[in-house]
Amino acid sequence: MQDCQRLFDIIYSRNELGPNQIAYAEKDPSNAANSWEKYTVKHTIEMINKVSNALLNLGIKKDDKIALISNNRPEWNFIDYGVQQIGDIWPPHKVKINLTPCAVNSLAMNCIKRL
Repeated sequence: MQDCQRLFDIIYSRNELGPNQIAYAEKDPSNAANSWEKYTVKHTIEMINKVSNALLNLGIKKDDKIALISNNRPEWNFIDYGVQQIGDIWPPHKVKINLTPCAVNSLAMNCIKRL
């Protein structure tokens, strides 16, 4: 098993154990039967790499700051790992259910405005 030095190394380490293992799951809100949407390790790695490539194609560079406001969901992890994988920075912020306009402005001001 590979040595995990960075947070996103964990998913690559899990890939060695089996790419078809479930990495993340969430309840499918559109299904009344309480089914779960599942994401394999392989799919997760593909999504992480897509995020990293998209950011690089948009001109985002190492050590840029990126903000994301989102509900808790598996896709947040794909973006988190993709951002970290290219060496970018997440400004620290306390997530609240209802962010005030002032809090959103503060978060945005702490990020380089490339987009």
